[in-house]
Amino acid sequence: MRWVFLFLFVVGFCWAEEGLSVGGWVRGGSGTAVIVASNGQFSNWTYGGETVWRLSVLNRDTEYGRFEASGDIAVLSGAMTNMATSSLRWQIGEETLLVADVRKFSVMVKPFWGDVIIGRQLVRWGEGVIFSPMDFFVKLDVMDVSLSRLGIDALRVKIPVGQLGFVESIGMMHSSWTNSTAGIRLGSEVASWYATGACFYRGKEKEWIGGISLKGDLGLTWYGELVYHHATNDKASFWQGMIGTDYSFGKKWVFRAEYMMHTLERTNFSLLEQYGLTVYPFLSRYYASFQLMVMPGIIDTLSLTVVANLDDKEENLWEKGQWWIVSYTRNLYQNVNLFLWFRYLTDISALTSERSGLFSGMVSVEVKY
Repeated sequence: MRWVFLFLFVVGFCWAEEGLSVGGWVRGGSGTAVIVASNGQFSNWTYGGETVWRLSVLNRDTEYGRFEASGDIAVLSGAMTNMATSSLRWQIGEETLLVADVRKFSVMVKPFWGDVIIGRQLVRWGEGVIFSPMDFFVKLDVMDVSLSRLGIDALRVKIPVGQLGFVESIGMMHSSWTNSTAGIRLGSEVASWYATGACFYRGKEKEWIGGISLKGDLGLTWYGELVYHHATNDKASFWQGMIGTDYSFGKKWVFRAEYMMHTLERTNFSLLEQYGLTVYPFLSRYYASFQLMVMPGIIDTLSLTVVANLDDKEENLWEKGQWWIVSYTRNLYQNVNLFLWFRYLTDISALTSERSGLFSGMVSVEVKY
């Protein structure tokens, strides 16, 4: 894989005859985390800090192709080291980590018949924001308060069909021919509805996944996905589906609600196996989410995200599987923003027998360039 990245790097810079567009941001701040025990007591108070530098690069002349790269370098200390998700990390102090993450690193060429993209890229095949069964190969970054998706290393080809349709195929670059991981998707717009169908094969798990998605306007914007997972091992075959809606009004309010369910029998798997299932971390059968964004003025944005495990049998409300995330952004001056977030998490998968919550928060300043 490192040779692929080196090749893309050389191609990208040789391609950039008209130069590169460079941007990004630097963010620094501090925060705290505390465990909320089953008796309601706070324990294990910890503090930490975070400094992140994001660099994004794009070639200016994109008429025939595009080179795009984006990555983070961060120094985490104290409690913030527990939030590191990158595989590239170095211990530089007793409670300090230096981490690096390549979020995008791809080259796209544009032959007359379509687009070919190779490298690390963000690929969304589903319509759901929190729950998206059609995103067969893209994982939710649960440590990110915006719940973004992580990129994958792939070769992707997209071909337009007529005025409103397309065919898209993808193959994971880490796979071998005898252990392939690949998929194909077709889509088209019909009246005011957008429909796609997709099929995906995971060679290592010997699993076929196929599904459909729909999105359209019926007063509110509605979208849904229905997927079937078929494995050679019958205990891993199951249905998975979601339905969602979103609406904005007054140019100041945006709300979104989603519901997901699946038929996977998690009792067929050991605790270790459950961490590797395609539905992780949403291992229970029924989940719901709600998001609300308020923009009272041009310089302020307030958002609330709630994700709940509806299948959790825990009687104590605050020990049930759930995520609560509140964030606030204020533009202080041109490209300088104040960013605050608070989060309350419990075991959304209902895997642990000892139930407790984790409250964390952070205040930071971000400077864009």
